[in-house]
Amino acid sequence: MPIRRIKPNDVPQKSISERSGAEMTKPVHSPDEHKSSLSTGGEVPEEDGVGFKRPPKSGQFKRGQSGNPKGRPKGRKSAKSLVLGLLSERIPVKTQNGVRKMSKMEALLHKQMEKASRGDDKAFKILLILYGEALADQLVAAAAAGKEENITASDRAVLNLFLQQNTAEDSAGGRNADQ
Repeated sequence: MPIRRIKPNDVPQKSISERSGAEMTKPVHSPDEHKSSLSTGGEVPEEDGVGFKRPPKSGQFKRGQSGNPKGRPKGRKSAKSLVLGLLSERIPVKTQNGVRKMSKMEALLHKQMEKASRGDDKAFKILLILYGEALADQLVAAAAAGKEENITASDRAVLNLFLQQNTAEDSAGGRNADQ
């Protein structure tokens, strides 16, 4: 079935009394006005003011007021902030002295310490690495502050052992020399 083009004169015009409420809000244009607006590049006559690229005044933003007063919502959190938030949550943990609340990171470190004291070599190595890094950070912070930090002989021994193991691992290509 071919498509038939409707001419503006073929469309019957309803009188004002025959229109529904939704149709009454639309402006009535004669076919001549429609043709003249097309010939002028799509501009709407000045008297009407509502049309293509001219929303009604009631729908426009007021001067000095944005369309989004609360602003753009905050973006997603980074992976680092998620990890910090997750590991800093406080949870109840059973200890020898009863139930105690501590952060998840603190509970993980207690578990590593427990494993290391039972003879787990991996847990002991992880604790030594963490202790050496914490001690090195503490020394750097003390040196930056210009304070002389009191480090015991056992702390120095542990730090030297840590440095020797790490330099031996680096020179052996990531493997321990005695393995």
